[in-house]
Amino acid sequence: MSNQSDDLFLGVMVVGNTLHAVLLRSTARDTSVLRRFTRQWGTHFAETTPDEAGPGFQDDGGEEDDFTNIQFGDEGGMGGNDMFLGSEFEDASSGGDLGTPQMSTESGPSSFVLELDDILAECRDNGYENPTLAFCASNEYVEQTELTLPSEDLKSSEGSSRRRKQLYQHLTEEHAVGVERERVAFLPMTPGAGEQARYLALHPGVEDPITPTLRTMREENSRNLSPIRFMDTETSLYVGLARLAFRGSPFEDEERDEQTAAEGNTLIVGAGAEDTLVTFLEDGTPHHTEMLQSLSAFDSAETICSRVLLLQDEYGTGPIQQVLLLSDEDELGLVDSFEMFFPDARVEALQTTLPALVQPREDDDAEDALGGPAGAAAGAAVRAADDERHAHLFEDVNLLPSEVMKRRFRMPISWQNVAVLAMLFLTVMFFMWRFFDQRNQMDDARRELRRYRQANAEQVSPQVLQARIDSLESTAEGLHKSLDVLDDLLVGSSQWSRAMEKTAREVAAVEGIWVESWTPQGSELTLAGNAVGRDRVVGLAERTNGSIEKLTFSEIRDWPVYSFTLNVPLEQKLPRAARYLRQRMAARRDTSSSGGASLTKQRSVPAAPASLDGSDGG
Repeated sequence: MSNQSDDLFLGVMVVGNTLHAVLLRSTARDTSVLRRFTRQWGTHFAETTPDEAGPGFQDDGGEEDDFTNIQFGDEGGMGGNDMFLGSEFEDASSGGDLGTPQMSTESGPSSFVLELDDILAECRDNGYENPTLAFCASNEYVEQTELTLPSEDLKSSEGSSRRRKQLYQHLTEEHAVGVERERVAFLPMTPGAGEQARYLALHPGVEDPITPTLRTMREENSRNLSPIRFMDTETSLYVGLARLAFRGSPFEDEERDEQTAAEGNTLIVGAGAEDTLVTFLEDGTPHHTEMLQSLSAFDSAETICSRVLLLQDEYGTGPIQQVLLLSDEDELGLVDSFEMFFPDARVEALQTTLPALVQPREDDDAEDALGGPAGAAAGAAVRAADDERHAHLFEDVNLLPSEVMKRRFRMPISWQNVAVLAMLFLTVMFFMWRFFDQRNQMDDARRELRRYRQANAEQVSPQVLQARIDSLESTAEGLHKSLDVLDDLLVGSSQWSRAMEKTAREVAAVEGIWVESWTPQGSELTLAGNAVGRDRVVGLAERTNGSIEKLTFSEIRDWPVYSFTLNVPLEQKLPRAARYLRQRMAARRDTSSSGGASLTKQRSVPAAPASLDGSDGG
């Protein structure tokens, strides 16, 4: 039995060539983790060898790693300390090993269709049908550009749509960034110098694998893709998770005064396998963000803490009140180190702050169930749940095109079932039409009967009607007897004269034949005679409808002579006088009164037998 898909959410975090997915069930009571998935995917469309697709691949051409393009301000930097930034990106500029997968841009972006299909198939096998998908792309697949505009320009643009249009125009014109408007998100930042408005523009890079994957799966009709909610980024998702983690934090307590509460600073550190994302928040609003590409989760915790302290000094950020940590390795150990370097701050790991009831499998470590990218995947699923308790804490970021978000209509049943249902519907409609048609015919007959009754509504007593009936019956009986007597007198009275007339006529028509005698025998007439040819006898038999009884051959004076005996049936017809009387009686019966018409028809004089009427009838 499958679970309801309305409360199932699958968060997918794409980091390098690895998919981290977490399946959540969100209800009104709690949010629980159902399953975790990890899949390695290759550059299916890139022209690289298996060794080159690995995590340690170095670009032989020495090209600069452009997975992340971060620009801050119009001057191209976030601070005045060029020495620190130069040492931070020294390896990238010299073509050194950054530990990030290099993919060929000439062959187009990669995709993870097979891996995502495998995860969804495993969800279906476990009874979790069509969970809502939420994606989060690591910053290596996202371009980030800081925008600085005068506050007066934005104030003149009332409404979010006009402000977004102005920000997009500034991004494309001032920074020469070519990207679709619907695939750009603008993350508000703290005001800059001179109260200038600052925004962080987020849009997919050229190597974005999520959009090609979803487009490929949409084009294949055989795939029933689950509903898709959004594509988020590391920076914006971590900001929302930090707000979620520190709801009710100490700087929001009633014991702290209002001024101190307004100056609360939050630090977000996400240490990955290839780089580390550092974001500073002021009162929940991003202040600075930096991607340390030469620092990873495999470095010591003290190294990570020292680099973060250097960034804090460079940006001039005040005291830190909250620290949210994510790490691919030993996340809880990193918490201990940051607690020593930031003793006055509240340090939390993401895996301990997510509002989820973790139900690990037997072979999972319960304390590390949602650490690192798995925690980010769970965070994406939490945002997709759109719980009213924390939906306002996340930024409205979605970098997917609209055609990928739309769901294709799929018929839930096969066409054979549709055909059967259509035939059943037509059959029901046919019999319903027959029912109403017959009912209308019955109503018409009832109305006709009522009109007939109204036309013949004269009051006649039963005694008068009975007298009429008796009179008609006696008249019909007398006529019947008279006709019987007349038939006895007339039938057969003229048959001999008609027989002689017919025989003479037919013999004359057949030349070379003569009749010597004729003898009546019952209902037949026996003719005896001679003919000069046998065909003459046959022709006479056909014309008189008779049968040849005997035929003999002889020669008289060398001439052939055929003697024959022929039986001809007699026709028994009524004389013309009788037929004339019958016609007169029929005409009189048709013109009789309407009151006795039906009775006269029922008791009309029966016609003479067919043997008597012959072809002329009576």
